[in-house]
Amino acid sequence: MHDACMHVCMYLLQEISVSLPHTDILVLLLNLVSKRHHAYLYSLKFLTGKGANCIGIDVVQQVQVIGIHKCQGLIGLHLFIKANW
Repeated sequence: MHDACMHVCMYLLQEISVSLPHTDILVLLLNLVSKRHHAYLYSLKFLTGKGANCIGIDVVQQVQVIGIHKCQGLIGLHLFIKANW
């Protein structure tokens, strides 16, 4: 039964949008994707801003642009400087 539930959940959770104003959440998501902990997601978006100024950042695409090693290093840099960008 557990395997069947996991199989269904994997297909239900193919797209996730996270809507928070804090860049530290984006850094955590970049780290998550760079370590390939998103196996069954085809879309992971970080939504920020309000109303007409709301933008969506494709986290998977940004990891490809920035690079895996740099994304994994961002979390350490963020903790060190303790700043939101």
